[in-house]
Amino acid sequence: MASYIDDGYTQAAVIAAESGIHDGLVCEFRPAVRREIERLNRVRDTPGWFDAVNTFLADHLVSWNLARNDGTPIAVSAENAERIHPRIFGELLAIILGNKAAAEADAKNSSAG
Repeated sequence: MASYIDDGYTQAAVIAAESGIHDGLVCEFRPAVRREIERLNRVRDTPGWFDAVNTFLADHLVSWNLARNDGTPIAVSAENAERIHPRIFGELLAIILGNKAAAEADAKNSSAG
């Protein structure tokens, strides 16, 4: 966690599995800064909202552990972000926006002070 977000700063997050609903997610992400949040908010309630929020999420994700049922890794992309389970998507978006704490901090960044 950081009070100042340096360019390139990343954090790790874990979203716990919910039995019978979805598997867990482990990812590394870049927290959003105010200008990015304002840009996203400007398209809220417009026809472009879904594409904008999928792109926003993909732009901030560095990596994730999502895989197909056969184990094939799923690349981080706006197209693939659209297919994330809705509960995971909402939680992940809240974490990147800074509205929810990440469940696990990235040790290399948190130790930097």
